[in-house]
Amino acid sequence: MSQKINQNSMRWMIYVVVSLLIITIGLSWGLYSTREPYRFFQETISMLGGLKTANGFGNFPAYAVFTIGFLLVSVLCLVTSIIYMANLEDFEYGILKSILLFIIAIGTFGTGIMYDLLTIVHGIGAFLFVTGFGVYNFVAQLLRYARKKEEPPTSRKWDFYLDAVMVWVLFAITLAYFVLTGLHYFFPVLGVSHEWVALSQKILLFVIIIDVFLLDREDM
Repeated sequence: MSQKINQNSMRWMIYVVVSLLIITIGLSWGLYSTREPYRFFQETISMLGGLKTANGFGNFPAYAVFTIGFLLVSVLCLVTSIIYMANLEDFEYGILKSILLFIIAIGTFGTGIMYDLLTIVHGIGAFLFVTGFGVYNFVAQLLRYARKKEEPPTSRKWDFYLDAVMVWVLFAITLAYFVLTGLHYFFPVLGVSHEWVALSQKILLFVIIIDVFLLDREDM
């Protein structure tokens, strides 16, 4: 298979992963318990995957969609990781991308496990899922920026400067989510609330979605 086909196919694989993720979260939110509205800015995405809401109301429809959707995302990420590893000569930093996608696959699998039954695994999975996606997209965006930076300054277009901004924005938000999550769980005495973790998670996922659809096949 030629490099061009490999890169284009890989880009569509990433598009499908992110699109499935968006659909899963959207449907889970729409099916969330009518007796207790989902608090978008105060609760993490993981709450959509619980059999019950924070106040104990039933949430099976959203739980079922969330679990199935995240497990499908996990499978797709694992397949994409294997494709990278099997075709290292066709991709820049293929090993790194393969490892990051494998981490995302583990994370989405852990996130998709029943929130109420395996809370620790679920929490670790959610952290690996969000952080892994952030780092993967940072790497892809950084390589995109580096590739365009090699072009003569006179040939650079507006998207070159957009890429430069997105690299730093993605780095800053990924770091913020990582630090806030660590402080919340490991240094509770500092008072970093769960709401700050939830908000940073939402912002990071929003930026990731934007970044993914900015990528070209050459960035794979």
